[in-house]
Order: sequence, then structure tokens, then C-alpha cells
Amino acid sequence: MHYANGDDIEHIADTEDWSQASGGAWCEYELDSALAAVYGLLYNWQAVDDQRNICPTGWSTPTEDEWSALLDSLGGPAAAAGPMKEAGQSHWSAPNSGATNASGLTVLPGGERGFATTGFRNVGTAAYLWSSTYAGTGGAISLRVNHDTEVVTVSANGIERGQSIRCIRKPPVFGCTDPNFSEYDYSATVNDGSCSTPGMPGCTDANYAEYDSAATVDDGSCATMMGCDDGSSLTYAEHEYPLVKVGDQCWFAENLRSETYRNGEEIPNIQDPLEWLALPGSTNPGAWCDYDNNLT
Repeated sequence: MHYANGDDIEHIADTEDWSQASGGAWCEYELDSALAAVYGLLYNWQAVDDQRNICPTGWSTPTEDEWSALLDSLGGPAAAAGPMKEAGQSHWSAPNSGATNASGLTVLPGGERGFATTGFRNVGTAAYLWSSTYAGTGGAISLRVNHDTEVVTVSANGIERGQSIRCIRKPPVFGCTDPNFSEYDYSATVNDGSCSTPGMPGCTDANYAEYDSAATVDDGSCATMMGCDDGSSLTYAEHEYPLVKVGDQCWFAENLRSETYRNGEEIPNIQDPLEWLALPGSTNPGAWCDYDNNLT
């Protein structure tokens, strides 16, 4: 399983590893390939949010607004489940209320992978479908379609949950799609032949000491930040932090959320209060935890 650029998405089976994953991940419901063949795979929201795109080129995970437009075209959230669900009870448990599949979407009850020890649940009775819209405080918008109602529930769910993904086609954006050319347009999905000027690789961010004013293609050589401006950011340990300049100082505008030290070594995740209390002292390692051991 991979992103649109061919990079692998991590397959995570272990419950604890899944709950602590900082990057995209996938699994089969109950780790059963036979169920995956029917219902598809489950993904955490980090896989949705990854810039490498989990859907094919020209397609994407729908935004909350795009899901809302679909629901409105099917009679609104209070009535949309019926025309979305596969009719009958081959996969849906009784009563499969109002199911007609009039939309042709053939939504199946693939269930989800819940938070931490909650485990897998609701195959046969519920479908959970991610949107690409972040809801804040560790949650993202998703849809829930149940077997016993025609109502579609739209709500925020913890990003560590494993849910299904549907892809939606985006209107084509014409431009230069090759990043090795000066005309490169990152938003373009269809190459229109406008790539003509080979790019000059180098650091293109003036906030770094390695900045090269002649460079037109960023080659990842920006390493030594010299300052920051409004709107600048820094990616560290797979998270992008907005930066803010206060006087002559440059600050992170978010609290740190790294689970590793700068050299890549892991910081222990300690949840037990007695273990945590025993930590202080120069001979003991550092540690991190979630507030109340709750990832959300």
C-alpha cells in the first residue's frame, strides 16, 4: 500500500504501535485479509493528511464541504444514508434502514479500528468515512453511516482511529507538473507542456543561511535557520510548527510534540504514574506522555 508517489504507507498490526503512530498507517479489519477484500482497508487520518496524497493523481480524500455537498444532493444528512448504502443484507445487518443505493456509492459497513484498547468494532453495522478536514485538538471530520437509520452523522473523530477512505475526482488544473522546472506549479494535476526552463537546485528559503537567490528548485539543502517572518514554519520530527517573531527572537508558535530526540533516538513513552514519579534524576531517561494518557 503506497501514496500516489509510490512511497509505502506503513502497515501497523500492534495495538500500541497503532495508537502511537505519528505518520500514516493502514491495516485490515481484525487483520483479516478476507475482510479487507470485501470492505477495503482502514487508515488513520495521518495517511489522509500526508502531502504525498493517498488517492491517485487528480483525486483526493473529500473535504467536509465536499461530503456536505454530496449529502445535500441526496436529501440532506437526515435522509442520505439510504441512497448511499448497499441494498439488502448481504453485508449490512438488519434492518439496513432505507437502503436503496440510489446514488451508486455502494457504501459497505467496514467498521473501524478504535482508539487504543477499544480495538476493531462495528463491521456489518457501521461505515466510517474520513474527510480531509482537520477539526482541531487531535480530531478530524468523518461520516458515520449506520445499519439502523437513514441519518448520516458528521462529527470529529480522533485522528488515530482507523477508518475507510473514498476518493473524489478534482477538476483538472493545467500547468507544469515537473518540479525540476522553473515553471513548476504544485497545484497542477495535468501537464500542459509549459515546462520549459530547467530549474536551478538549491535552498530557496531566504530564512536559511544556505539560501541561494539563483535557485528555483528547492533541493532540501536548507538547514540553518537564520530568522523567521510571519507565516514561516519549521518541520521537525514529522510535524510542521508555525513560527512567530517576537522582538528579535524566533519562537515555535505551538508546544513541542516530538517523540524522539534531535539525533533520532526515541524518548520513552511512560503512562504509569509510579514509573513517571521515579524518573527525576541525572541517571534516568527523559519521557513523554499524552495528557491523561489520551491521544485526543
